[in-house]
Amino acid sequence: LGESPVWDAKMRRLHFVDINGKRLHSFDPKTSKCSTVEMGEEVGCVVPYKKQRVLVAGVSQVWQVDFAGEKKGQTGDGKLL
Repeated sequence: LGESPVWDAKMRRLHFVDINGKRLHSFDPKTSKCSTVEMGEEVGCVVPYKKQRVLVAGVSQVWQVDFAGEKKGQTGDGKLL
């Protein structure tokens, strides 16, 4: 189920979450590829952030997800991706 869709004009991708599936998805219409990141908890929304990153709000924390390497890290934990 795709929820909270947002178009990222810089990355030219459609990001959306699967709340109950605990996943973040990012669809590239040029290649028809959909990247998926397992978040480990229910997620409510995604917003474009900077470079190839998005912010994802979960039940207990907010993550930065880097689609260049599909890494994730908590915000505020002193780590940059």
